[in-house]
Amino acid sequence: SFPSPSNSTSLIVKQSSKHALTFSTPMEKPLALSKEEKEAKQKEILSGLVETNVFDDFEKMTQVSHNASNIEEAIVMMLQN
Repeated sequence: SFPSPSNSTSLIVKQSSKHALTFSTPMEKPLALSKEEKEAKQKEILSGLVETNVFDDFEKMTQVSHNASNIEEAIVMMLQN
């Protein structure tokens, strides 16, 4: 099961009321990752795919690791075609 994207709303509820007007809404896009963070995430996803020992199309795994936001999503993308 995938974590729901609404997890961030519980954090907002915990904030004290005096900050109520300053928080960003969950609808806003998350801040863009830096190039280094993106590359680290891609490597993490790619190595996760390799470690499954299920897939042997390295080129596709590399492509999927660029597009997926986590390993679960990457596996789903690999299985789709």
